[in-house]
Amino acid sequence: MKKIALVSLALVISVGAGLGAASAFDKEDLEKMKTTKECAGCDLSYAELPSADLSGADLSGANLSGADLSGANLTDATWIDGSWCRQGSTGRCSR
Repeated sequence: MKKIALVSLALVISVGAGLGAASAFDKEDLEKMKTTKECAGCDLSYAELPSADLSGADLSGANLSGADLSGANLTDATWIDGSWCRQGSTGRCSR
C-alpha cells in the first residue's frame, strides 16, 4: 500500500512540474521585445530579464507574471496597464 501511495505522489509531482513549464514565456514574443521593444500583448511570463534595457518599450497588455525584471531599465516604458513608467524606473514601473 505504501508503494502505491509513493508512486501516486511521484506522478502528481511530475504532472505538476509539467504544468509549470506550460506557463512559460513565448520565445517569439521575447525575441520581438528584445529587437523592437514593441511587445503589446506579449507573453513574457517567467522570462529572465534582469538588467534588461526596456526603456521606451511598449509592454501594454503583456503578461509579465513571474518575470524577473530585477535591475531592468523601465524608464519611459508603457506598462502593462497602459501607464507610463517614470524616469529612473528600475526593476519595477514607478508611475
